[in-house]
Amino acid sequence: MPAWIVIEAAAWTELQLAGQITCPASYAPQVEEFVEAYAWLKAEMAEAGIPAPDPGLTPWWIWVQREPGHPQPFLDDLQGMGNPVVLELRLPPGELILSCFDAWHAVLNRWTLYDSPEAEAAIEAKIRAGGPEAESALVASWMQVFDLAQLYGDPLGPDKRCVQGCIWQIRLEYVTRVVSTAELDSLPLS
Repeated sequence: MPAWIVIEAAAWTELQLAGQITCPASYAPQVEEFVEAYAWLKAEMAEAGIPAPDPGLTPWWIWVQREPGHPQPFLDDLQGMGNPVVLELRLPPGELILSCFDAWHAVLNRWTLYDSPEAEAAIEAKIRAGGPEAESALVASWMQVFDLAQLYGDPLGPDKRCVQGCIWQIRLEYVTRVVSTAELDSLPLS
């Protein structure tokens, strides 16, 4: 599967020397809602048969499709990085989990996700009722982040969504091209 990642040049150098790199959990934002969302995501990755190779790691975020019709990152994605490098990757499907970028914000903000207005009403009713079912209904709704075909009752396919993925390791053999920042926004669309 073709994908893209923006990393610091130092990480690229480490990848070339070591042949693979992982991402320490300390690199993830240590804000409470992020910690909770990442813990949920890690558990879902393990449930999908993609467990962390070692404790103390956070997954790498990659782009599969930055936005409809534009698979690769934009120059904006380099904001806040010291010396960014954009890598084009070819990933084995069994090593990544895909999700909708826009829906991921629901997980971060503890909002409900749903696949139909009826499902939304049922989830919201459980949350309003409170009790132990409220939290489990909310968390269960987050599984919709992985349903790229039917989200918010909108039957768009993955080609019409911002698709991101998470992987545990970047291996040198996954890198198909290093893209300069100068050519990033002028790449031909795939």
